[in-house]
Amino acid sequence: MCDFLGRLFRSSDPASDIIATKDETEIASLPPPYEELPPLRPSPEIPTSAVHALKRCLIWRMAIDLGLKRYVPRIERPNDYEYSRFETCCEDYCKILGEHPFPQESLDDSNEMLWYFVFRPGSELGIPCDLLEFFMYSVRRATKHPTYVAKNKRITCHRDEVLLLRLVIDSRIIVDLVTNPRGAFARRLKTKCARLHRKNFSWLLDPALINLDNVLRARPASIQCEETQNGHWKQTLLLMEECERPCAALMDPSLSVMTRVMVPYFWTDANLRQQPGFLRKSTKAHENRLPAAVTFGSWAWWNPDQTYVSYGGRIVGR
Repeated sequence: MCDFLGRLFRSSDPASDIIATKDETEIASLPPPYEELPPLRPSPEIPTSAVHALKRCLIWRMAIDLGLKRYVPRIERPNDYEYSRFETCCEDYCKILGEHPFPQESLDDSNEMLWYFVFRPGSELGIPCDLLEFFMYSVRRATKHPTYVAKNKRITCHRDEVLLLRLVIDSRIIVDLVTNPRGAFARRLKTKCARLHRKNFSWLLDPALINLDNVLRARPASIQCEETQNGHWKQTLLLMEECERPCAALMDPSLSVMTRVMVPYFWTDANLRQQPGFLRKSTKAHENRLPAAVTFGSWAWWNPDQTYVSYGGRIVGR
């Protein structure tokens, strides 16, 4: 999933590849993981209006989820059309990931809107691709989930892994990229996230101590098995592993790199006052395995040694 856009919008002209037009110094300065992706359209230009609109929508969504709308300056609030469009993009993207049936014309329109109003502006802002996709998923989940209160559809309605990740993503990454980190809204958001983390996840590592270096350097796999039914956002998965480490009071952060909280801690009936169980993450030997199929452009190479290959499966061109 983390390579979703690369597969949908990959340019067919090698000469337009961003790697072919930028020197190594410039490429190294780009935010991950976009230096590996070619331009998504022939023109690399993106109107600043689209970038500012995404900024306003992300600020407003974080304010909704954390109950901070009154602290957002009017100049940083989206208009009704901008925000409605953003929620529509979140809905369409999750439906595409869920392989909902789309007429081709509607699918093309949705892809164009996602590229133009979310993912390309997101790359301009420097928001890691995987984490932006997860943010969109969390928005869709909050607005669609049947157990959320009708007039209070926020991520804080549920104490779960989604809330844990959003508290870290919002306070450590997104807010500093979309607004003044020293402004009143950013300060209140970080304070609110820290308070919610202490209330709901007091046994886990403080977000301020989480090392984001490995997360931001993560890259999607260059070869992906299209037959896999379940996938993950690599950067989001790595961040989740960091978030699941025990707090400093239980274990020195330098020693807890491979320690993770057990799943029952996230259950609705978990006793938050009682110390949860932790286990040491097992290390797995690296395996070089070929996928069922490798696609490039309009061509697909099928692995003849694959035990089972579903020729009726959908292969999306990279």
